Amino acid sequence: MADKKKGFDLNSLLNTKSKGAAVQAEGPAQETENAFSVVMLDVEDLMPSKDNFYSTENIDELAAAIELSGCIEQNLVVKPEAHGKYEVIAGHRRRLAALKLVEEGKEEYRKVPCRIKKESDEIRDRLSLIFTNATARQLTDWEKVKQAEELKEVLTEYKKALQEENKDKPKEERERIGRIREIVAQMLNTSTTQVGRMEAISNNLSQEFKGELEKGNINISTAHELSRLDEEGQKKAYEQYEEKGELHIKDVKPEEKEEITDEQAEKAQEAIKDAIKGEVNRAVFKAKENVAAVERTLRKYFSKSFQGKKFDGGKYIYRFQADGITIIDTEKWGNFLIDYSDLAEIVVLMIENNQLSYDDTPEEVQEEETGEETEEETAGEVDAPQEAEAEAQEEESEPLPGQQDMSDYPEYVPEPQEKGLDFTKWIKEKYGMAQYTLIGKEVRAVIASELEANKGKPLCPAEWENRITNALSVWVMRKTAEYQKYLQG
Repeated sequence: MADKKKGFDLNSLLNTKSKGAAVQAEGPAQETENAFSVVMLDVEDLMPSKDNFYSTENIDELAAAIELSGCIEQNLVVKPEAHGKYEVIAGHRRRLAALKLVEEGKEEYRKVPCRIKKESDEIRDRLSLIFTNATARQLTDWEKVKQAEELKEVLTEYKKALQEENKDKPKEERERIGRIREIVAQMLNTSTTQVGRMEAISNNLSQEFKGELEKGNINISTAHELSRLDEEGQKKAYEQYEEKGELHIKDVKPEEKEEITDEQAEKAQEAIKDAIKGEVNRAVFKAKENVAAVERTLRKYFSKSFQGKKFDGGKYIYRFQADGITIIDTEKWGNFLIDYSDLAEIVVLMIENNQLSYDDTPEEVQEEETGEETEEETAGEVDAPQEAEAEAQEEESEPLPGQQDMSDYPEYVPEPQEKGLDFTKWIKEKYGMAQYTLIGKEVRAVIASELEANKGKPLCPAEWENRITNALSVWVMRKTAEYQKYLQG
């Protein structure tokens, strides 16, 4: 079996050298002895890092724990600055706890153990800050969001450096750099879906609600649902919050829905690549900076479309509908629905990661009519509707889950009449298509209606057959009645 192509992973980050940005050791917590020296430094000579976004509240408990143990047992990590000062890379809460004890007159805590980092680069320092806090204690929801945001920013800078270094290498080698969201999820020991929610909060949540999240007044689930509202929607929600003094997820989103799995998101991406082309592609790229605008664009182009299309070798079928996109697994007889708000987030992520390309194919320009037509051109125009009808019939005849082979249905013909067209020819004349094509269209309408009514929940094959058979019975009765009126008229 061939080796699976490796992506841009944690080992790549921690072991690969790059110009001006690469990390040169095994990781922030595994420095070589030559890179560090441990000394006792005056706590008042230590300055907080400008990159620290973690909470420094509730220091009293930590100070009490230090006093109980008699010392600070875990070294701070610092780097030299001007005038004999040091910037703290890791250990901001320990620094504040020591300062508190000194202010209380307990001078024995003035000197704190510090590992002085002799060699330093910005990316490595920021990673060290994140990793130290990510594992040291339980983080607040706000800290988790900021942590993911900071880590994404750091990794994006690192990735750009690697891309610059590898720009002359083959495409396959450059693609090993991989996807930022996957690396963030790996480093923070969470799912890519959860990282996506944090990104939505960072990018779309109003400043008022970000402040409430930071204070702990709303949780991350509520914040994510709020981030999916447009500016006006969040403004109204905040007015409601101020009036009631609280806000829960049920106030923002009454009905719970199942989380999108990474596998479902992957299948949605494949469907998106196939569906978003031409005009809709350009409209999506125009709105790419705003998830809500992308959602509106998708609804505009797809919400009234119920046409199904196969992908992934025919194993799956996707269909846009009023609520979102339904993806059907034809082998397992199951399906799932991704609503337009989640779909918009997936589309924006794909654009960010260059997984969805801008479609610059020019629109076909219709030639102006000159009024002078050759006999050959006129003949071509006469044939065109027939060709278009044939193509439409061929497209309509593509089977869907639950649809049987229409050739299994006997051609229905009423009792022979002495005058007028027979039933089959009457159908052709009235609807411009063959009887089997019309039956197929009816079956598709039933399937689309059932999928919408069941909100993507699968029906067993027997139930599909029962509902389709009932629909066809009604159809035959209705068409027979129409045909009888035709004969009598």
